[in-house]
Amino acid sequence: MNSADMVNLVPDPDDLLTVSVPEQGRLILRLMTLVDNQTNELTGPTKSGRFSYHNFFNRGNDFAAPPKYGDKQPLVDEALMEAWAWLAGQGHLARDPGPGPDWYFVTKGGRAFITSAAAHPTSGSPEVQSRPSAGYEGHIITAEMVTEKGRGKFIPILRQGNWDTAIPTALTGIFGVDLRSDSPTEYQKLVNHLKGMTPTGTRSSAASAPHSVVADPRTTTPHGPAQTEDGRYFRERRDLPETELVQRIWQRPHWRILVQPHEYLPGHFRAPADCEVFVKSDYVTAFGNESLPIIAPGTSFYTSASPACARGETDYAEFPALCEAWTLFQSAQFVLSRPLSH
Repeated sequence: MNSADMVNLVPDPDDLLTVSVPEQGRLILRLMTLVDNQTNELTGPTKSGRFSYHNFFNRGNDFAAPPKYGDKQPLVDEALMEAWAWLAGQGHLARDPGPGPDWYFVTKGGRAFITSAAAHPTSGSPEVQSRPSAGYEGHIITAEMVTEKGRGKFIPILRQGNWDTAIPTALTGIFGVDLRSDSPTEYQKLVNHLKGMTPTGTRSSAASAPHSVVADPRTTTPHGPAQTEDGRYFRERRDLPETELVQRIWQRPHWRILVQPHEYLPGHFRAPADCEVFVKSDYVTAFGNESLPIIAPGTSFYTSASPACARGETDYAEFPALCEAWTLFQSAQFVLSRPLSH
């Protein structure tokens, strides 16, 4: 283990460099506890719970394994050296002279500090300590933290920029709201989600689609006359590639299932990758080819920016009825083609 392994917790070096020294120290401790019972191919076993300062910051092996933060690795190392010194000064790391002069272990106080709400930059101020807190303010939200605390503990809120650049990687696929324009619909969506309510005000046991924009109930007419299709839906389908599997399905009797939201919203999902995350987590499982869509080990997934969508293809040559091609667009339009069963 060395400082470059911090990329497993914080993929973007700019995120790491912008947080406070105590928060950087907390991440060092978290990295140490994650690898405490593992073996690193460069630095050997770490199950002893001892960590070498020299090995942690040694860049001697960069010729064999380039640093994971690229040209920003020196800046990261400098910041983490300062954080290491802070940890030692606070008693969160203590020296163990047995293995050598620069070997350390995480103290009991250090392990408590890992999950302490006092790890954010301004925790020392009395007004912050006296204010109710969830314990995550100022923290970089990592995938490990999301797994440990639960996906329902975090709701990304977009105030500026866009989802692709603003959302932490660890929160991809988690329900969020777009408040850049202070939309009443988005605020209501957030309230409904917190209360476990559907857009119509009834309580739901199932979570909303990740990153979905819930249509204003006042604009929906579930029992009204059929509406003319928005031409933008057609243009999305028109730009889809006609793959070899799609052409085979279309050459024989087949189903073509088309689902569209009442209102066209190009950003119903934040990004094509979120469309894929949603399908993989919310498809309906049934016997044989009655699953919708079919998600199996042999399913191939694709994402594209134009048209903005996620696609899936399942092709079992020995079972033609289990062949299928589907697309979920960022607008939430869904189209599926599969052969008729004989």
